[in-house]
Amino acid sequence: MVPIKATIFEDFIDGYFPLNVSLGHMLTRHGFSSAWILMRVAPMMEIPGLTAADPVPLHLNPGHGGQFDWLTATIRISGQVASLSGLAKWHWNDAAKANEQKILTTLRLAEPAFLRGVGFMAGDVYSRSLGKVKLETSDPNILLLSTGQLAADPVSYKLTDKLDSALCWRTDFSQGLATVTRAALQPWACPYLELPDKKFEEGLLFRNTDNLPMSGIISDSLACL
Repeated sequence: MVPIKATIFEDFIDGYFPLNVSLGHMLTRHGFSSAWILMRVAPMMEIPGLTAADPVPLHLNPGHGGQFDWLTATIRISGQVASLSGLAKWHWNDAAKANEQKILTTLRLAEPAFLRGVGFMAGDVYSRSLGKVKLETSDPNILLLSTGQLAADPVSYKLTDKLDSALCWRTDFSQGLATVTRAALQPWACPYLELPDKKFEEGLLFRNTDNLPMSGIISDSLACL
């Protein structure tokens, strides 16, 4: 377990740009190099022939619309856009697209969407999911868990008294943005664990769950399971 510097945040992203561009703008706006995000109930659209530079049309053909019921993902800045890997539950209005197992990260939201997340600044601690993040040298609230770090002594980080109320979120999603399957539902949000769940190789452990944004993340996560 490695203590890392992280910021819990809430924000809106717009639907004017493709999703990966809007998320890239959000990372830049906050000064993050990567983040873990959770978004619920966001209308979306995928219009054939619409390029990334084209403006959003004033009228949307209902057949090109749909909705994210929820989306959880790790995002990393790559130039001016964000790369996404995660899980989502969604539906399209077009019945012909009902069985899609993956979704393009270049689609657009049909309206601004509210999201919560945890952002990370660039540093020297390597994370397979988040890139290089910054070490926290004071009393930490968030730890990075990975297979090479699980043997670390939590006493060093003054965590023994709070591990019993900590929460763990999975970050090692497969590449891309995929729909939920039975296999993928190996807990990505694990409420109140004393130790990280061995079903995933990398995750984030939150030990301070008293602030309002974290309470929102907890309730949203449990509603998605």
